[in-house]
Amino acid sequence: MKIVVYNYQKQFALSRKQIELIKEILPKEYFIPIQEFHITTGSPGQEQFEYNYSTKTAYFEYKVEQKTKETTADAIEQLLIGLKRIKEKDDFGYYIKGSKKEEYRTFVKKLKDKCLFELEKLKAR
Repeated sequence: MKIVVYNYQKQFALSRKQIELIKEILPKEYFIPIQEFHITTGSPGQEQFEYNYSTKTAYFEYKVEQKTKETTADAIEQLLIGLKRIKEKDDFGYYIKGSKKEEYRTFVKKLKDKCLFELEKLKAR
């Protein structure tokens, strides 16, 4: 998977290294459909994580003034929801319904803490 990081004067909630680490942590099936992963300043749809099935391109927009544990945790949650949506063949380009988001919470809860733990280890290196 190719990761493309757009130029931005400040920073993104998740870096290339963090995305690469999360990719290693998660089961392979979640990143297999993605050929290009864009960390971008503008998502082509309504959500922070969008995906184009025909080009197999993911777009993740999460700009921050300053990285905090809270923004990192929220960014991981948005990423996990997006990956689960791809697996579920959900439609992109629209806001996710609240009920649909709730369905994804179990998946997010299961993996979010593991991702945060591994990112903390990466930060300590």
